[in-house]
Amino acid sequence: NKNRTSLCSTTPSGEDIRMVTQRKSGGEAVDMTAEYVPGLDSFVAKKSGRKYVVEAYDGTLTISKSGKVESREESVDYQSLDNEPDGD
Repeated sequence: NKNRTSLCSTTPSGEDIRMVTQRKSGGEAVDMTAEYVPGLDSFVAKKSGRKYVVEAYDGTLTISKSGKVESREESVDYQSLDNEPDGD
């Protein structure tokens, strides 16, 4: 089993981002507000003392609590719908 995580935005420009993830151990899905952090090239969300980070370039999910990594999992089927031009 793998963690399942989805990111979605309510606007075409990528604002109002939601992150929903379900731990591989099961349980309830966690739904939270996320933000894109350009310096990390990652989407970051926090809930119940945990920090969830999805790396935008490959979909790796890192979950940490009190600064200690609880889980780090590479994506096996990451898809990015890049809606911004790269400028080239």
